[in-house]
Amino acid sequence: MPKTQTTQWGVYTQNELAFAGGAFTLTPGLRYDAYRLNPEVDKPFSNGGGKAVALEDSALSPKLTAAWKVAEAATLFAQYSEGFRAPNALELNGSYKSPMGYAAIANPDLKPETSKGIEFGGRFGDRELGFSVTGFDNRYDDFIEQTSLKCPGTIGCVPGTSVTYQYQNISEARIYGAEARAHWQLTPSWSSWVNVAWAVGRNETNDQALGSVAPLKGVMGLAYSQQNWGSQLLFTAVDGQDDVPKSSDFQAPGYGLVDLTVWFSPMKDLKISGGIFNITDRKYWIDSDVRGVAATDPTLDRLTQTGRNARIAANWKF
Repeated sequence: MPKTQTTQWGVYTQNELAFAGGAFTLTPGLRYDAYRLNPEVDKPFSNGGGKAVALEDSALSPKLTAAWKVAEAATLFAQYSEGFRAPNALELNGSYKSPMGYAAIANPDLKPETSKGIEFGGRFGDRELGFSVTGFDNRYDDFIEQTSLKCPGTIGCVPGTSVTYQYQNISEARIYGAEARAHWQLTPSWSSWVNVAWAVGRNETNDQALGSVAPLKGVMGLAYSQQNWGSQLLFTAVDGQDDVPKSSDFQAPGYGLVDLTVWFSPMKDLKISGGIFNITDRKYWIDSDVRGVAATDPTLDRLTQTGRNARIAANWKF
């Protein structure tokens, strides 16, 4: 990848309008983003056969949020928003060939992605006991997705590799799903919470799955805290990825993890934390690490996550 100077900036404005004594609020907003990417093609990069393109773009993104406080402990909300994301230097001009038999190639035709989305849901309860639920549906134009080209036999493949990766635009894509959160302050020292996230991504041009969307995931925690120390037990459950872009791709199986962490603050501005992670020594893959990898790839075991492990860290502020 050539030396690249990236300049990006944004400015936004919004205003909250209250009606019916504050029970109903309307919040319109507008954001402007500008982006410029300038690669500097030096002699070593040029001699190596590298090519690079510059990119400059900007966009206006409106947003409108409405909230209705139905009761003291219940609020409903809905939001419409538009988004803009330009490709970064790696996605646009990055290329690499590994001796392990894979490669990544640049895409000088990559365009920024834009989106339009709706979000709706509600928040209920208070600090002691409460929950929230949110649903969303986002539609994308020129969605940026890393794709894998099987080699040999596919146009664009790097000779001598089994797979070549490239960031490409999907002209139309959709991601929809829901999230739910709940918390419970059992006592002044004990608390518990649970988070669940579910999403589905589709390539609307060919009705295939989007590889960048994670499977169903839930996290439950139980925590104990005092003034200068605390601990938490975490349970994580992830569903198997059975919706992959190509039938020959590896489908990461589901898994469950148990982690135990502890923190201790012996003095002001010093915090020592540590824990035992993956206590059950589970063998598992994170879906994003194996996207586009063939189910028959002999290197799959190299992509697994760490087994049972311990970590400790100190944070000193001064």
